[in-house]
Amino acid sequence: MTEQMTLRGTLKGHNGWVTQIATTPQFPDMILSASRDKTIIMWKLTRDETNYGIPQRALRGHSFLWPVP
Repeated sequence: MTEQMTLRGTLKGHNGWVTQIATTPQFPDMILSASRDKTIIMWKLTRDETNYGIPQRALRGHSFLWPVP
C-alpha cells in the first residue's frame, strides 16, 4: 500500500524554486527551506488553517544548495 499525501497549505517567502526542506524531531514545529534565490528560511509551523507557517528568520546571500541524492 502506498502512503497518501494531501496538500494542506503553502508557505510563501522564497523568490525561487525550493530545493531542500529540513526537519528535526527535536523541534517538530520548525522547518528550514532552502531555495535557488540563495535564501534559507526558518519557519514556525502553526495549526492555523489560514496560515500554516510563519517565517521566523531568513538567511540571505548564501551559495546555491544542490539537493543531496
